[in-house]
Amino acid sequence: MSQEVPSPTTTVAAHQGLNSTLQTEDEYEQLKRFQIELEFVQCLSNPWYLHHLAQQQYFNQDAFVRYLDYLQYFRKPEYAKYIIYPHCLHFLTLLQHKSFRDQLAKQDTATFVHERQYYHWQYLRNQDKVVRMEIMPDGSLVEIKNEPASSATPISSQSQGLANAQIAGSDSSISQQTSSAVHAGAIVASPGAGISARNGTL
Repeated sequence: MSQEVPSPTTTVAAHQGLNSTLQTEDEYEQLKRFQIELEFVQCLSNPWYLHHLAQQQYFNQDAFVRYLDYLQYFRKPEYAKYIIYPHCLHFLTLLQHKSFRDQLAKQDTATFVHERQYYHWQYLRNQDKVVRMEIMPDGSLVEIKNEPASSATPISSQSQGLANAQIAGSDSSISQQTSSAVHAGAIVASPGAGISARNGTL
């Protein structure tokens, strides 16, 4: 299994419909491999596909685990721009941890992860209701709750301008939190979903 990352120049030419620029057989093979790897890495955004891989014992194969590590080149901007389903990059991170790979063989785990993924998209733009599930260095999953926004208090007309500035700053902060959650691929859930902290298990 080759560990050489495909050339960005080759992939850019291909995705712009410039296949005629691929002059050599080596460039064509490199493009073909990139397209296969791009399709595969995006399949990792499906928790049930991950469950299937775990049940088929792929995660117990050292070569396959090394391949998952190799695929992290898709995090680089010149490759990440071709990703349509960005959640695959978050799951790719989780798959670097053996504890997560082992737990995926359980149907309850696949269901849990699938639900958290659903709630992520449902509450993506309503951060007050977000409970984020994040991976720790030891591979365990823990919940991180956002504090609810404090209730507004009456303000005088003289301080209206200052209040508006504070509100604008708050909106900017929430927007940054949302952006961070998306880039981190954080799995989120409704506070009422009954999630508890996970110590090394799901």
